[in-house]
Amino acid sequence: MYFITIDFGNTLTKLGIFQNNDLIEVKPFDSNNLIISDFEKILSEYKPQKIAYSSVINLSDELITFFKEKQAIELTYKSKLPFKNNYDSIETLGIDRIAGVLGAYSLFPGEHLLVVQSGTCVTYDFFDKEKGYLGGAISPGKVMRFKALHTFTKKLPFIKTQKKMNDVVGSSTQTSIASGVFNGINFEFNGFIDYFLRNFERGKIILSGGDVESRFIGIKEKNKIFAIQNITLFGLKKNIELNETSITKKKHPCWIKIKSNGGMIII
Repeated sequence: MYFITIDFGNTLTKLGIFQNNDLIEVKPFDSNNLIISDFEKILSEYKPQKIAYSSVINLSDELITFFKEKQAIELTYKSKLPFKNNYDSIETLGIDRIAGVLGAYSLFPGEHLLVVQSGTCVTYDFFDKEKGYLGGAISPGKVMRFKALHTFTKKLPFIKTQKKMNDVVGSSTQTSIASGVFNGINFEFNGFIDYFLRNFERGKIILSGGDVESRFIGIKEKNKIFAIQNITLFGLKKNIELNETSITKKKHPCWIKIKSNGGMIII
């Protein structure tokens, strides 16, 4: 039995193929060049039982109609969650953040969670096992930081290199920029982890996203960290299960008939 989940992101759209509960393949697409025929081909090949998706971008009317015809389940801020959402402005909460927390919750039930997703932006989301989703933080991603330094200054160049900068002290303008970006994310990342470990006993830390790098992990408690590249896809898979449970309850209500002799029949 196959299930398809699709995460429409700012830069990349990721399509996950689940066989039962196992994510067996992920297909990336350019979010600026989405073609319906690509999705049609995959759906025709796997004939999924259910489809779920979420989007942080505006989908074309054609795509929206396509997924409605396929009875795809969309995760939105209105979707029912298995935990309390304490965010003050739920309608503005990035749906990728909800999907990430939902995915982590499904894989690590009954745990305090810090979900870090690194891509166009870096997001840090905190989940309390008693209180539910608390909120978190958003900061610029790696490429955004490089572009900002070039765009909002007169002379700083745009650094296109993906080479990691291990030294904190740069000896040129280029290496100083690289240090500021790479090590800035590094120090930020470890600062949030340190805060989480001090305030949430025995919590789990989940790293996800295309821009997560192992070099950003500089703490001793590495056994608390789990690199799950596509945590949002697991969240969308969980949303399918939640939706099916809701439908089952609606389709199979429990009616009580009172018999003439005072007994009851449960239907």
